[in-house]
Amino acid sequence: MLGALFVVLLLAFWPTLATFYGTWARSYQEQGFFIAGLTLWLVWRYRDHVRRWPREETRTLLPVAAALSLA
Repeated sequence: MLGALFVVLLLAFWPTLATFYGTWARSYQEQGFFIAGLTLWLVWRYRDHVRRWPREETRTLLPVAAALSLA
């Protein structure tokens, strides 16, 4: 369920995500590369912790995450 939400959000925000590299590479926003790498590292590091989340709690948070993403 969480993976499906991630894919839907990735597709929904693809036009914005596709411009990140160009924006970061040609302006004074190089910290974007650092933040993206740090985020990926943290997701990888805590992946086992996320897998142990109770499924009931995850299901209740999905609509909240979707609403916040749309906002």
